[in-house]
Amino acid sequence: MTTTPFRSIQNFIDGAWCDPLGQPLGILKNPNDGSFLADQVTSTPEQVDAAITAAVAAHRRGDWSKASVTHRVAIVEQMVEDIERYEGSLGHADAVHTGINIALMSQVASSLKFITQDFCRAAPTILQDERHQGQFGTVVATRVPKGPVVIIVPWNVPCGTIMPKLMAALLAECSVILKPSEWAPTSIVLLIRAMTQRLGERLPKGSLQVVLGGPLVGQQLVHDARIRAVQFTGSIAVGKAVGAVCGAQLKPMLLELGGSNCAIVFPDADLDITIPCLVKSLTFLNGQWCMGVGRILCHASLQETVFSRLLQALAGLQVGTSTQPLSLETLGPLSFAGHAEKLRSLIEELEKKGGTVHRISSGEPPVSAVSSVASFFQPCLITGVPHATASAIELFGPLATFYPFSNEEEALALANENTGKLAAYVFSTNVDKAMSFGSQLATGMVMLNGVATGFSMHDGVAEPEIEFWNDAGYGTDGSPSVLLRFFSSKIVVGPNGPATKC
Repeated sequence: MTTTPFRSIQNFIDGAWCDPLGQPLGILKNPNDGSFLADQVTSTPEQVDAAITAAVAAHRRGDWSKASVTHRVAIVEQMVEDIERYEGSLGHADAVHTGINIALMSQVASSLKFITQDFCRAAPTILQDERHQGQFGTVVATRVPKGPVVIIVPWNVPCGTIMPKLMAALLAECSVILKPSEWAPTSIVLLIRAMTQRLGERLPKGSLQVVLGGPLVGQQLVHDARIRAVQFTGSIAVGKAVGAVCGAQLKPMLLELGGSNCAIVFPDADLDITIPCLVKSLTFLNGQWCMGVGRILCHASLQETVFSRLLQALAGLQVGTSTQPLSLETLGPLSFAGHAEKLRSLIEELEKKGGTVHRISSGEPPVSAVSSVASFFQPCLITGVPHATASAIELFGPLATFYPFSNEEEALALANENTGKLAAYVFSTNVDKAMSFGSQLATGMVMLNGVATGFSMHDGVAEPEIEFWNDAGYGTDGSPSVLLRFFSSKIVVGPNGPATKC
């Protein structure tokens, strides 16, 4: 199944699909050619309140939470079977709405079942009761759902980002409200349609809902005291606003944000490894990923060589529309014209601050992609910007600022100047020295001689949990053990004295 009904984007509230009744925010356009996709719909405050009320009612009834972990796992596994039949539609929807190549988005759609399997395998162990023998009898620690929770989804990889959180929340017995990005709602709606179409009463009403809209809908969900936990993935500015609300209510939160990530190229780096890695970091998801490099720090002895080779490599990129079955290295458009315009304005600001913009003419965009309506964006490197300015900005596109350094101490000072970065990348053939340097970087993840969304591990070996630092977020990564515990709370019950008077 590869067709996508872009014009039937609806809410799912209290077990029923319904049209969002708010005034449309605008229209969604195909980033490849600017053509109309759908109205940018939003829910009314009354519809948002109805979803929260339904989630609270579902939690209080306990229809879902009273079921055993084994039963919940079985239901979730049935959901995955239905999702598999929609993988083509999900990959296509995300490719069209985000501008990211369908080859990659199809891989993401195909990976959803494996993500779910990991959580289903882990849930019985992580959520089982703990029993401790006390002086007066057995003390039991049991995990219970936090209550109604909200998960706010970003626009760059909607399905891939949401799946771990959604699976954890459902398996932890929570009633869940999803709020997709107003810029890429379609795949989330399709995902929930696939998950709920055959389940009927086995997934009780109110236990899984989708509410569409923009920032005002997100604000209403987060501010409501009936919501007992929030998971947000997105920008630092919005994450801080979410954090302020949750902090005031002492509401648990998990924030996955971003920052000005840096790459450090030492004089002994193997450039045949370094250059392709830098290109990948600048162009993965068309540059729209939270771990992308925004600053390149290069030893002065390699400055000219790295700069020229990087420009040459970027100029050789293939450019194409997101629905063309091209290689994963294909550079496509940014997700929407507003983001492209934001980056252009940001570049103008950096130029005013002394920056020199080196625009790279990669492959020509397809003939159908008219520049005035499409969102294709030329990669660029920027030199001459005061580092304090650049280190405080998350670029979130196929561009980076470039700086030379003279020694390790200067590189460390530059790398750590900002308070927000999700990852750092170190390139050196001296792994021991690079490990020592990496351990001094103020970020939760430092990769040596490689760029990826996580560390490559042997089969069966779990990746270490990655913690978010400072402006990069609040909490830890999306492993089953982290998320299943985040969406549940522990209650300890047991005798602490004799049942009868001695």
